[in-house]
Amino acid sequence: MRVRTRQSVCGVGAAHLACRDDVFISADTVVWLAGIRTNDLLLRSGLHVHPRGGVFVERTLEVPGAANVFAAGDCVYAEDPETGKVVPDVLYAAVQQGTVVAQNILRRLRGKPLLSYVDRPRPTYATVGGKFALVHIPPLQFSGRLGWWLKQLSDLRHLFSILPNDVAFRVWLRSVRVRVAND
Repeated sequence: MRVRTRQSVCGVGAAHLACRDDVFISADTVVWLAGIRTNDLLLRSGLHVHPRGGVFVERTLEVPGAANVFAAGDCVYAEDPETGKVVPDVLYAAVQQGTVVAQNILRRLRGKPLLSYVDRPRPTYATVGGKFALVHIPPLQFSGRLGWWLKQLSDLRHLFSILPNDVAFRVWLRSVRVRVAND
């Protein structure tokens, strides 16, 4: 396997990838991870937007120069104050940021000091096939059947957060039965 970064893709076929500068790559499998483009509304807003996308924010997720405006999710360019690294545009970061924004709005209304957003390590799950999954719950890693069960429990936890408990459990149990039957 070969990984190429920063290649401009001009065309994709069933067994090839064509790139700028007449680069043609034959492959059995092509995985193309293309970035997202910043929304035009954000670009036209007059806010300070990073060249790679996302509006710059303070540690509190306030937008500089815009009174009482906070931002979270993939429309922000946020750096983790502890590491200085850019926070990735992923669901877990967006949920963490949304929580801090909600708390900071309430704190602002109550005249309390604002909280800083700190990126927390987030779990990563990848179901590979059958009853096999790779799971990284920092700092631990799991694979195989144990990883698969951890992934199923993560799904159940998510369902409990959005559905009544009895409904969540029934939906989860049905999905596990389907996955096992299709194995």
